[in-house]
Formats: sequence, structure tokens, C-alpha cells
Amino acid sequence: MEITFVDAKDDPAKQLGQIESFVTQGMDKIIVVPVDSDSSDIMSKLAIDNGIDIIYCNRPPKSYQDGVYAVVSEQKLAGLMEMEYLAEKAVGKGNVVILMGELGQDAQIKRTDGFKEIIAKYPDMKVIKEQTGKWSRALGLQVMENWLNSGDKIDIVASNNDEMAIGAISAKKLLEKLDKS
Repeated sequence: MEITFVDAKDDPAKQLGQIESFVTQGMDKIIVVPVDSDSSDIMSKLAIDNGIDIIYCNRPPKSYQDGVYAVVSEQKLAGLMEMEYLAEKAVGKGNVVILMGELGQDAQIKRTDGFKEIIAKYPDMKVIKEQTGKWSRALGLQVMENWLNSGDKIDIVASNNDEMAIGAISAKKLLEKLDKS
């Protein structure tokens, strides 16, 4: 088995070019994490018209047909489960900040909706800040540092993905380290 990896760097046009290249190379299968679901119909058509199955990961395609497959999370359910866990740990009280993924993407919208649906059930919880961290650990760290330096009391950090959450944890640890010195 030979596997070829490429990175579209969050550029839908570049990703489409990569899919065209894979089709030209006669790849047997194409596995793709679409930059956005809007371009998936074009990518699917290119692959299917050339007898190549295409498998979408993490973000669902806009539509399905024979030869189009997906391995994705139920995004809203993920948000509901995460926030319910955080609410239970905080005994239903506290100021919540939300680190969101790339704005407008399916996971960002649905996970954030799930967070807010659970928060609405707890009168002693409120969202005080929300900002995109664009799925990035480094940006999650930067956003969290800014929030911590704002002086606002933050009790709960909800994140649309693990990378931003790790960044937020790193920011908190850095601040604690600075406070001790």
C-alpha cells in the first residue's frame, strides 16, 4: 500500500487542485478532511466520475452518492456531552468562556450550539467570552492568555476541539508559573 499525504493549508482552491492531481495520478481511494463542506460536491464529482471512491473525515460532505463515504462525529451531540460534563463538574455555576473553531464550519457551529443549549439549563452559568481559536493550539493559548489577563473571573473553558483546549491549559499553567515567581 502506498499513501500520499498533502496539506491544503485551509485553502479550498488548493484542496480542489490536490484532488484533481490525485484523480490524474489514478489514486484508488481519496481520503479528505474538507476545508469546507461547500466544495465537497465538486471533489466528489471529480472522484466518482473517474471511478475513485472518496472518504470524508471530520467534516461531512454536502451530499452523498455511491462512492462517497464519511467518518464524522455528531457535532452537536459532542458539544452537548462536553458542556454537560463541564456543568456537572462546576455544580451548575460559573462564568464560561468558549474557544471556537474556524467560524462558519459545521463543527464550530454545532458544538457551540450544544454548549449554549446546556448552559441555558443552568441559571447560574453564563457565557462571558467567546472567540475563535481556529482549531489551533497556539491560537487557543493566545486567546486564553488574553482572557486571563483581562481580569474577568473564568470558571469554565469550553473548547470546540482538543488542540485549542491544550493551548488554554498551557496558558493557565504559564500564568500560574508567573504568579509563583
